[in-house]
Amino acid sequence: MTGWWKVVTCALIIFFSFSGTNEGHAEGKEGWSELNRSSDTILQYVKEQHYEEAAKIMETFSEKFLKVSAAEQGLSMREMQTITSAYDDTLSAVKSASMPHEERVMKTYKLRLLMDVYADSYEPLWQKMRDPLFNELHGMRMSIEENGNPYTQQTDAFLAYYGTVEPAWSVALEASQYQKINSQMQFLRKMAAGEPSKKDWDRHMDVLEEALTEIFEGKMEDEVTDPSFYWLIITVSGAVFSCLTYAGWKKYRAYKAEILRNSLKRNRGQ
Repeated sequence: MTGWWKVVTCALIIFFSFSGTNEGHAEGKEGWSELNRSSDTILQYVKEQHYEEAAKIMETFSEKFLKVSAAEQGLSMREMQTITSAYDDTLSAVKSASMPHEERVMKTYKLRLLMDVYADSYEPLWQKMRDPLFNELHGMRMSIEENGNPYTQQTDAFLAYYGTVEPAWSVALEASQYQKINSQMQFLRKMAAGEPSKKDWDRHMDVLEEALTEIFEGKMEDEVTDPSFYWLIITVSGAVFSCLTYAGWKKYRAYKAEILRNSLKRNRGQ
């Protein structure tokens, strides 16, 4: 009888150990879904300039995250740093009265895209960044072909889009993919600060296109972009335009309008 009770006791211990793990996993999954919904609510409030309402949600967001991270117990130190950084950026965007509205929205998008990764969505929102990134890359190629180098506002906009999706990619992508695209973006910053030749620009555009294609591989070229991401395009463009002279703005507006018009035509044809 003693031996039998030992077997039963061991079986119960094993059962409840696995049961507790599954419950913790379920709790963690639901917690991430709640955080994802909260990040979307925060983004909508910021877009509508309801900053006080967004700040209130931010308070509950931090409390929820502490509970989720405690239940999950699988987050790496790098992931914790990434989430904390995105949270801090969003918090500063919500509370900084001196920050331009466009910049506030861009910072809030970081947290939105990142939380969607952890919510384990069937189709992660970061995949919707394909059109904004490739459109901007195409614009840079056009300028390089015509002038030998891209406009400063083009590289600024391209890097702004990357900065928005970078936290999500740092978690969602394979380490080699993330390191590749991140190093190429760093190199782009150095090129923009120098005076590379047209040949160097062309070569780097090829490398960037290859890296981005690898990330978005398997997605249809003419896939309809989520309407909310046209809002992001307008936001980034607005932030860039604020730094331009009138003459430079006219040139940039012409090429941007052409790209956006073609994208909208393509989507209407679906």
